[in-house]
Amino acid sequence: MKKLSVWFPWLVLMALFSLLMQWAWVGYIISDDFLYIEAAIRWMNDSGYRPTSHWQVRYPLLWPVGLVTQLFGANEFSVAIADILYFALAVILLCWWLRKRVGDIPAFAVCFVFAFTPLTYELLSTVNVDIVAAFWLLASAILFAESKESGRKQALLLLFSGVSVGIAFLSRGTAVGLLAGYGLFFLFGRYMPWQRYVIMGAGFFSALIADLLIFTLQTGDPFHRYAVLFTAHHVPEASVGNLVTVPYLEPIAALFLNNEFGLLYFFAAGFLFLLYRSGTEVRSRYAPFLTVAALALVHFLVVGYGLGLRAMPRYYTFITLVAAVMAAGFFALLWQRHTRKVAVMTASVFVAVSLLCIDVSNRDPVFSARIYAEAVKQYPARTVHSDARTCRLGRYLLEREAGAELELPSVDDCAAPRSDGLILLSAGEAATDGGQRIRFIPADRTLIGRAWSALGLNGIYRLPSRLVQANDDLVLIDRSAPSAPGEG
Repeated sequence: MKKLSVWFPWLVLMALFSLLMQWAWVGYIISDDFLYIEAAIRWMNDSGYRPTSHWQVRYPLLWPVGLVTQLFGANEFSVAIADILYFALAVILLCWWLRKRVGDIPAFAVCFVFAFTPLTYELLSTVNVDIVAAFWLLASAILFAESKESGRKQALLLLFSGVSVGIAFLSRGTAVGLLAGYGLFFLFGRYMPWQRYVIMGAGFFSALIADLLIFTLQTGDPFHRYAVLFTAHHVPEASVGNLVTVPYLEPIAALFLNNEFGLLYFFAAGFLFLLYRSGTEVRSRYAPFLTVAALALVHFLVVGYGLGLRAMPRYYTFITLVAAVMAAGFFALLWQRHTRKVAVMTASVFVAVSLLCIDVSNRDPVFSARIYAEAVKQYPARTVHSDARTCRLGRYLLEREAGAELELPSVDDCAAPRSDGLILLSAGEAATDGGQRIRFIPADRTLIGRAWSALGLNGIYRLPSRLVQANDDLVLIDRSAPSAPGEG
């Protein structure tokens, strides 16, 4: 019974995580994910493959994804396995570290925080390199923090810390943020003698040398990666949808206001306050976490302000992992050193806000493309028209699906305005169209939208459409046939 009582909270949390994973699953976004999948398959199947874009040189992600496609095929669920495994490694690493330093309660708390952080599910249900780079950055920072008290093992930990940040750099160039953090520690002579940083540098450059060997074997050119990175065509970044778009405020505002994070960063800040109010003994136990937090802060400043990137939430995956540790520390300190009732109430607020943030997020960003692809397969003898974006993404989706041997029109033909034929429109556009409605496809409603409507509150206040549904309802129309009387 004692063992059951120890494991019961973990089993409940795992069950909740599984349910939330199904609810918050995103799947294909038909963007970077398709580029990674295609590149991963080519790395596995084409011995003479020569990458031509920055997506295609990120083999710390591409090799695991390619291996998964060899084992299970390339479908919407199998391709996410690699990112899920990387995330699992990050959680295991953090649980080990927290248990070693501050005990079981913070280790459980960090898993709880991850389970109710909306960004977790976006990262785990789409193919992306962000969790890969974040894992290696986290491993590097933890090894660095642990090295101070490791005696004779210090050199080995520092070597592997350097290797880890090197792999992170090969995964995503934004790893320079952590390198900048190490550089500041070195310049100010903090943490350890400067000679020890040479060992880290040896580890970092060993990863880069291994990369030169890999591309020599693959392409015959050891510097092929850098030739690609310096000559690749720049792709404009998509709109992020942040509430605050003022350049110098956007990165920090995104952490506290974006629905991908919920209240995570508020509780991370609360941890610093509680730690400040705690005694010397508690602060000394959490000292390594503050070292990693300082490195994460420098990384955030470089990525958010120094590299000129838009404040996309997934760019902040590493600092979010660190913020989850700090939020876990907040809940653990409340539980251990303050009233447990307050800890439970605070955790309940965190959960409620996180569920609301997941509910209003767009968990099917290619909804119109999916419906377009279904219509094309349902009416193979006819051309289905729609707007250019839907046609382009729907075509990608059809080309990705095994066995979809259909004759597809060009995007220009698909998006050309037509007075006859089939066309997929939003419900608002369809209201003024004279064709015959063949099918109405409602978009998923949010739980808050359904509850608001069920309670009859629409007559009092109408919620913004974004809180009711993330996508427009769609209508498939046949313009070859006139609408029936009373239709439209």
